[in-house]
Amino acid sequence: MSITTRFCALCGKTINESVFCSDCSIEAHPQRIVRLRQCSKCGTIYHANKKVTMGVEDFLKQTFGENTQADITSFVCKYCNPQQYRANVQLRGFDFNERVLGPYAEYVKEVITKKEGTDMHFANAGKAFDFVREFRKTHDCTFKKTSSLVTQRKDGKKVYRPTFLLRKKD
Repeated sequence: MSITTRFCALCGKTINESVFCSDCSIEAHPQRIVRLRQCSKCGTIYHANKKVTMGVEDFLKQTFGENTQADITSFVCKYCNPQQYRANVQLRGFDFNERVLGPYAEYVKEVITKKEGTDMHFANAGKAFDFVREFRKTHDCTFKKTSSLVTQRKDGKKVYRPTFLLRKKD
């Protein structure tokens, strides 16, 4: 019966299993640090300006493998930035409640109740239009779209903000 002895490939120490001893394993496989950003308002994690839809540990393991550590910095994402909204949806003649928004609630930055009705500021104009389309399927209302000039960029292009009016039919 022969007894085989294993040695570390780097330093030559006697080891039980693996290729490297515990000291050399750290040197041979350094820990990777991945920079992530977390919104301080909503808690969403971003990597390379894209939302991370799973847990941080699972994301790091799946994307970068073992020996990966996260460096998380705090910021305010574009959906939570209080000064920016991309579209306005006006509901007139409808009683507003949070259930009306459904899956679009995360894109609404502000809800303003006025005597005329409810105004909702959306962070994403495409999602605002999707909400309007879904709302019109389930409610009998008239639809009107207008745009207002917000600013003009340095290259001369004008930037407009759409307003979608949904008025209940009489």
